[in-house]
Amino acid sequence: MFSAKILNDLGLRSTQKQDFVEAKKYFIEALQVLESASINNGNTHLEAVIHQNLGAILNFQLKFDEAIKHHKKAKTLYGKHFEKD
Repeated sequence: MFSAKILNDLGLRSTQKQDFVEAKKYFIEALQVLESASINNGNTHLEAVIHQNLGAILNFQLKFDEAIKHHKKAKTLYGKHFEKD
């Protein structure tokens, strides 16, 4: 989980630099880490945050259909996260 969080942070930093191509790579890699290592362990909040960030990057790149998919995924995951509380 920590490496996914770090990758998300690197994606945010790239976003601040307006390097959206690099940011997208970091966010995708962060999602892959969560999926491949099976370390999500119900950490839907981090996964939701990453999907939301990826959606924002895709908006900047004018890839609206793809962005909407990630925003919808984030919405679903946020719902699951808050159902647990």
